Amino acid sequence: MSKYLSRDAILAAQDFKTEEVPVPEWGGVVLVRELSAQDFDSVGFPMVKESGEIDARGARGMNVKIVSLSIIDEEGNQLFTPKDVRALGERAIAPIRRITAKVMELSGMTVAEGEPEEGTATKNE
Repeated sequence: MSKYLSRDAILAAQDFKTEEVPVPEWGGVVLVRELSAQDFDSVGFPMVKESGEIDARGARGMNVKIVSLSIIDEEGNQLFTPKDVRALGERAIAPIRRITAKVMELSGMTVAEGEPEEGTATKNE
């Protein structure tokens, strides 16, 4: 018979995938983690219509939100706060999209057929 996980075991699990992303435009490397379920809901749901299509109004600012939620330090703490999102949004798009693409990959977010691959998410399949 299988041993079932306890509440404490689930909540203590270190289940986030992380990866380094080179950002030569910024002069180095950043460490990113996949989105939490809560972060995914805050970023993903506002941009997906009931039909599963992307709602451009809901997707506004998605790349910067994903980057701000996913760049972490060596201890796993987020580097950016909600107050930093505007300033982060003023950075060049190429590194923002590169980081977004990696976070989407780590988070299991997919791209709809016919949509640009980098920086565009659909509902998790």
